[in-house]
Amino acid sequence: MLIHLIWGLEQSSSFWENGRHESLFFFLMLDLSALSETGFLFLGS
Repeated sequence: MLIHLIWGLEQSSSFWENGRHESLFFFLMLDLSALSETGFLFLGS
């Protein structure tokens, strides 16, 4: 999970350079929500 998050942050730099701030924010929100749901699944098992 941590590696995935770091990879996402590294990839995000290209989005910032391209000026796609809204798309990046939306992508990060979806990614964080997916990580949260995965975390809840792990806690629930």
